[in-house]
Amino acid sequence: MSVVVILHFDVADVSAAKQSLADNAALLDEIGGDAKGHGARHHRFAANSGGLVAVDEWDSAEGFQKFFDGNDKVARVTAAAGVQGPPTIEVLEPVEAAGTF
Repeated sequence: MSVVVILHFDVADVSAAKQSLADNAALLDEIGGDAKGHGARHHRFAANSGGLVAVDEWDSAEGFQKFFDGNDKVARVTAAAGVQGPPTIEVLEPVEAAGTF
């Protein structure tokens, strides 16, 4: 069964962080390809008043950890976005229920 991974990235300036993501599109595409090779199924960024949030679906928590730990490309793109400190990471087990889509 897959897992849902939610990453919360604290940034001082959300607008600047969003612009940085746009400016680093090629690097983000590379990261996406690398992630797929480790079992990523879906990825989406969102924003709130305190920072950026990534919502992912992975084949396994282990695949995510293997991809994420020590990943230089992820470190470069998060530094460029002004991320302050390591992200808060939640790994969740999906619940199959009626009404899921």
